[in-house]
Amino acid sequence: MVEGWLLYSQYGLILILLYYLVKGFLRRIKLKTFYRTLKKARPVSQKCKEGDFVHFKGKLAMPEMKTPYSQNSCSYWGIIVRAVFQTKAKKPAKGMTTHRPVIYKSESDQLPLMVSAKPNTIQIAIDKPLRFMVNMQTKESTSSELNIAEAQAVDKPKYTSYEYSEYWLPKNAVLNVWGVVSAINDSCISVSSSDKPKIPTLIYQGSLKEVFKKFKFRMLILLLFIVYCPFTIYLLLNAISSMKSELGLIVLDLIAMTIGIVLYRVGKIDFVN
Repeated sequence: MVEGWLLYSQYGLILILLYYLVKGFLRRIKLKTFYRTLKKARPVSQKCKEGDFVHFKGKLAMPEMKTPYSQNSCSYWGIIVRAVFQTKAKKPAKGMTTHRPVIYKSESDQLPLMVSAKPNTIQIAIDKPLRFMVNMQTKESTSSELNIAEAQAVDKPKYTSYEYSEYWLPKNAVLNVWGVVSAINDSCISVSSSDKPKIPTLIYQGSLKEVFKKFKFRMLILLLFIVYCPFTIYLLLNAISSMKSELGLIVLDLIAMTIGIVLYRVGKIDFVN
């Protein structure tokens, strides 16, 4: 039977799995509710009323511009810059700890977003819409220099490098949008986010089929994770009483953690954050 520090680590891993089992269960409920609410949205039209939860598909009708760092052509962009630096690890740990705090976050100020959804023109009247966007074009870069002029004020000598995460929508990007009607006139319909937490806002680059396929896949992965956790806990409890090899138990732990981490992370919708 396993004894000592390895025994405590086994029980610690079991507690971690129980914690993430609850989180995974709650995440799946949230995703399922989000998915069902999206399907209930009515098509946008001049017959809609203010406050209606609507969906529409159209092409982004914004002037062409460049992303601030990599200079990619786009019609909307967002950027997140993280500074990288190291400090001595806190005792009893040894060595160095790497930090990557966000020091700059910005997005295109050409608002509101205009979308051509024939026969309607839709105005997305949302402040900082980047937080509601999914499936954007992305590029990750690393540099030893901070090349964003607006971020120079927060630069510090201790920063050794900078990680750039750029997000953008290409010209004429096809968008599927869910939101709440905020205003209607003869030439334009304005859609915004809702103050009610149960009414979702989503701006997805891609087809409607892709949206629902993505949600179904994530819900399936989370279901597998929910089944995986109690099964793994059962195996670990049996291993504690029967396995004699410490190396074998450590390998089992590593496999259990790796599979759990992959399932939990894959079961997440990738909003920009």
